[in-house]
Amino acid sequence: MIEYLQKLSNRHLVVIYVPERIGDVRHSKASLMKFNTFLGYQPEFDFDRGIGIVFDWYKTHNVDN
Repeated sequence: MIEYLQKLSNRHLVVIYVPERIGDVRHSKASLMKFNTFLGYQPEFDFDRGIGIVFDWYKTHNVDN
């Protein structure tokens, strides 16, 4: 995700790693396969397009945090 955000913002982002917090999800096996199988759901956008849309929204609305 950092690589995508660096490309979109045309900036070098420094990643700061901190110790995990209570309740943080360490591993996820999330899948949309059941949604697809049982409901016929298909995502409207792939990750690249979706993060671009979100990035543009934040940029347009001058949201810093």
